[in-house]
Amino acid sequence: MMDILGHALWESLVISFFVFVALLTMDLLYARSQGKFATLIQRKPSTQYLLSALLGAVPGCEGAYFAVSLHTHGIISFGALLAAFVATTGDEAWVMLSRFPKDALWLSLILIGLGFAVGYIYDLIQKQRNNQHEHHCETEIFHPTVRFSLDHYLKVHIWSHLIKKHMIKIFLWTFAAIFLIEFAIHEYDLNAIISGKLIWVLLAAALIGMIPQSGPNLIFVTMYYEGTIPFSILFTNMVINSGHALLPLLSISLRDSILIKLIGFGCGLGLGIIFFLLGF
Repeated sequence: MMDILGHALWESLVISFFVFVALLTMDLLYARSQGKFATLIQRKPSTQYLLSALLGAVPGCEGAYFAVSLHTHGIISFGALLAAFVATTGDEAWVMLSRFPKDALWLSLILIGLGFAVGYIYDLIQKQRNNQHEHHCETEIFHPTVRFSLDHYLKVHIWSHLIKKHMIKIFLWTFAAIFLIEFAIHEYDLNAIISGKLIWVLLAAALIGMIPQSGPNLIFVTMYYEGTIPFSILFTNMVINSGHALLPLLSISLRDSILIKLIGFGCGLGLGIIFFLLGF
């Protein structure tokens, strides 16, 4: 038990350190590039599906947050917003990159392609039906930049945002997932327990993916890393999972939030079952 506890603690600390450094880097890049990204979309609206999917694929939730803001201000369509949410895997992306980078990159590429296709098809259907999707905000999306303050950046960005909103949660969920999975493997032979029941695990992955939070999905990340579940189950969970990026949209439009989750659930579960039956 103590060996498992110690290993889970060490792994969680290593992963959390990697995630923190990556989040800090992305926070700096994101703050400097968001205005240019919006300008690029407005200049070439036909590229919004690919650009939104790429934005969603950026590890963490900031890319999807930005996509919500772009949509509510009428800069991207609902289909493009949908592309971003299909492509995003929330903070779980950082953990996957630290544990199985090659598979994580392949998964991200697949989700980018799927997000592009789903978003484009959705808007095409709505256009044929002559349906207009409402926007929700008319205020300016960007505000004049203020003089950089190290004290402000450390208190607001590093402590209040990265550490309190992300890192504490990532560490606790990572530790819980690693400990529980390794304990189950060691004490109860988890592979034997779920053998022959993987289709139910796939359904559970889809249902848990509906939760608008990062954290619970790390269970499936850890199970995949341990070789307990196949790629199809991880894929199902990650298509539907959007971390806590959905929370800003929930405060703006419950209808849009439900629609995004239902479309993601249908795509994730449907394609996940197909991949599962094909042996992936």
